[in-house]
Amino acid sequence: YCPFYKCVAMLRNMIAFYDLARHAVETTAQSEKKITWNDIRTNLGDIIHQLSSMKFKVAFDQ
Repeated sequence: YCPFYKCVAMLRNMIAFYDLARHAVETTAQSEKKITWNDIRTNLGDIIHQLSSMKFKVAFDQ
């Protein structure tokens, strides 16, 4: 069971990460040093894992 407020917070974090990653990919698309989705997955794998593991962490009280 995951409380609704926790699901909302998790989704907000995941969407923020996705938006920032997409922005990085789009702004470097025409550059010599492109950032690809594979680069993000490889270099930020720990953060992606932490985002997906938030459901197992004890939530703060509201």
